[in-house]
Amino acid sequence: MALIDNILEELKQEITARKNLDSKYLESKGNSNGFEKLMQEEIIEEFNSKATSLFHKDIELIPQFKHHFPDIDLKVDNELYGIELKSRNNGSWSTLGGSVIESISDDNYKEIYLLFATFNKKQGDTEYQVRYMPYWKAADAIKVTHSPRFEINLDATNHVFKSNEDYKKLRQLNEQDTIKFIQDALKRSTKKLTWYASLNNEVPPTRFSTLDKSTKDNIKAEVLVLFPYDLLRTIDNEDAQANYTNLQDYLMTQHYISSTRDNFSAGGQVTIHGVKFPRIVDVYQKYKNEILRLLNTNDSEFIQLAYEKWQLPNSEAKHLLEEDFKTVLNMCGNKYLANHLSQANVATLSDLIF
Repeated sequence: MALIDNILEELKQEITARKNLDSKYLESKGNSNGFEKLMQEEIIEEFNSKATSLFHKDIELIPQFKHHFPDIDLKVDNELYGIELKSRNNGSWSTLGGSVIESISDDNYKEIYLLFATFNKKQGDTEYQVRYMPYWKAADAIKVTHSPRFEINLDATNHVFKSNEDYKKLRQLNEQDTIKFIQDALKRSTKKLTWYASLNNEVPPTRFSTLDKSTKDNIKAEVLVLFPYDLLRTIDNEDAQANYTNLQDYLMTQHYISSTRDNFSAGGQVTIHGVKFPRIVDVYQKYKNEILRLLNTNDSEFIQLAYEKWQLPNSEAKHLLEEDFKTVLNMCGNKYLANHLSQANVATLSDLIF
């Protein structure tokens, strides 16, 4: 629709016209999203003040946010549209989208659009590039991590939906029919079977050993991040022993993957700085790059899950995922590996790993 394209183009111009943005509008840490903050504090108000005179219609942006999909309601006379915001700080045009289940909506959106902002933090960029398109066209796959989510890619050649009408049909389904849609989509994809693809337990869980190396590495990093308390229960406290029950339950309920202790156990010892450490420390070192990538995720659902697993005291939490994970590691190090760290002349476990 030409009018909506013109509205989105105006928003794009207002965003990209802002050079040398304040750092608060560029941050992407935990639940703090700089692009959303920029929209809330500056763009929406400015746009609303001139929209009617620009387009000669009754037009208003109404922010929703707070776990609502989409993030912004766009009212054009008596019609309702939606705008979902996404952003990256690495210059790319792809990210994880919203939950497929969240697509069930009582609101009668005529169409939902994606407004995507990106900049390259490593190159020192201080302004956003912006693109937009219908949400259905940007959804190029369904990925199951902690729940089924759309993969968003503005340069995608494959699409989950053929048209906006297909996407509207999904949004109008009840949860049971939505899960059936997910099952069918996953069966058509090349991704491994996940828990949502076996709703009635008619298909056995995927065995961890059958996964490809990339998937194994991603899942191992996920487990190392979520279960340090269980995996690092060892050595200095002779009564402590690594506990694999929680991570096995997690893999079954969240990924529908069966695993054995041998898939994740790290028995034996490894010498680091002349001191023998339990081998699990070496595993953390080997997967540190995958762990850091995961800790810089913009997946709010994973972030919430991590804090639930860690149960970090409020006095210790900074609500920056990477820093808080290192705090958790250091608490484990102090409890289980204090003698080893002292002998190795290393202050904290996170210093040793990263």
